[in-house]
Amino acid sequence: MAVPLYADTNEPVEIADRLRELGVEVERKKIAPGDYVCGEVGIERKTVSDFFASLVRKRLFEQLRRLRESYPVALMILEGDLQEVSEFKSPQAILGALVAI
Repeated sequence: MAVPLYADTNEPVEIADRLRELGVEVERKKIAPGDYVCGEVGIERKTVSDFFASLVRKRLFEQLRRLRESYPVALMILEGDLQEVSEFKSPQAILGALVAI
């Protein structure tokens, strides 16, 4: 029996549609914290720019703390081209945050 993947309603519908095309059972519903849940795994999906914005707004570590406290397994997916990091005003801050995580 397959474990369903729950996708938060704020996540792009195209991601859920693509996962369904790949044979994944996906159900969209409101999730907090996290963007996806599969069994005991809570997943936070961030684009590189969203990761940087969350870091600047001082929300990143709070989001990840809540994810760790809510699920036995917490996972963050960083999506995008890491070359983008060099374009940010403080690339060292992003690299430091990745090391800390």
